[in-house]
Amino acid sequence: MPAHVAPIFSPRRLAITIHDVAFRATPEAYSPQGKFYLNFFNWLDSRRARQIFTVSAYSRGDILKFYPAASAKVALTPLAYDARRYNQITD
Repeated sequence: MPAHVAPIFSPRRLAITIHDVAFRATPEAYSPQGKFYLNFFNWLDSRRARQIFTVSAYSRGDILKFYPAASAKVALTPLAYDARRYNQITD
């Protein structure tokens, strides 16, 4: 399984990204071991992290639904192009 959870032991403050919690919303798509792993570590990470980033309002809603203790820490940071900030370079 990919390492998409925070380190168990970290001497530093954690800021994490949770892209989605599909394993909670559609559990039938995951193996029992996969669901346990993802649920346990997302629960643990959501409690330990000082800041949680997520990429969509939908994912933010799911995170708050399944991990309400994280509500004050979840920040929406969309993955989008901002034309006001980035300009095309032409030669």
